[in-house]
Amino acid sequence: MGDPPNPLRIQEQWNPYRIAVMQREIAAIREFGVLSGGWAWHFMSPAHVECKQLHDHKDIDIFVYPHAFAGLVGLLGERGYSRAWTRFDDPSSEFIRFARYVEQACPACLEDAVLAEGAAFVCVGCGSRWPESPAEVVKVILDLFVETVPELVLADGHRVVDPATLLTFYGDRHSSDRCVAVKAARELLARGELVVGHPTLVGDWAILG
Repeated sequence: MGDPPNPLRIQEQWNPYRIAVMQREIAAIREFGVLSGGWAWHFMSPAHVECKQLHDHKDIDIFVYPHAFAGLVGLLGERGYSRAWTRFDDPSSEFIRFARYVEQACPACLEDAVLAEGAAFVCVGCGSRWPESPAEVVKVILDLFVETVPELVLADGHRVVDPATLLTFYGDRHSSDRCVAVKAARELLARGELVVGHPTLVGDWAILG
């Protein structure tokens, strides 16, 4: 879930550091459910420049397998997430938001870092050191829907909501229905064509070669 995109900023590109940090978080939890929204379109698309008009990366939408929900909540606690309240909350708990701030991530491996003596940062993963913050603080928002939905398993192992089902979520669970990928997917399905990997999902923003 999220607010509609700002039309004045739709031609901008997403910060690559932010994208990398969010991909790290997805990799850590992807076995617990199925990606939806902008990140589903991202992984269904061919290689592309991260332009904001292609798909939304403000948050990470996941349909969590009901049997895996308790395990995911435990892992999120270990990774520093906490519950975040929203106007979309409902008593059924079928929608829950978690968030964390990634204040320091290693520029080499993207693992978390800590401030050591002498004002140097040290990576808890690879041991790299650097004197200053490598990039901006990234707020990672996870919007969790506890529900089983039709899914596809992509060649890279990511699980995504089946495109035809995903399109039905716009106007209700997702708001960015003017994104290039959403409009392209509607046209592809109407013509009976496959969506995954189709070049129109990214248009002129494809990375060739």
